[in-house]
Amino acid sequence: MRVRLEPKLKEWAEEFGKKRAIRALLSSLDKVLWEDSGWKPVNLGDILDADKCKKVYKRATLKVHPDKTMKMDPEKRFIATRVFDALSQAMSEANL
Repeated sequence: MRVRLEPKLKEWAEEFGKKRAIRALLSSLDKVLWEDSGWKPVNLGDILDADKCKKVYKRATLKVHPDKTMKMDPEKRFIATRVFDALSQAMSEANL
């Protein structure tokens, strides 16, 4: 599982070895979450405003928060953990 998922998640979270910005992660989140996650794609233009970006970030972290994903299967939990970590790190560096 890890061998199969890790490259996809790393590609989503980084570009040329550099961590992606929070807006880039949020606008492409639908590409790494599991199919029935319920996450609706977000347009990059919709989160250029700092307040809207924060709202989408909160919604995203609620979707993948470790407390919310404990009862999911291991694959979904693995994805959620990696996504949560990447989003948290990107947000802490965002200066919003």
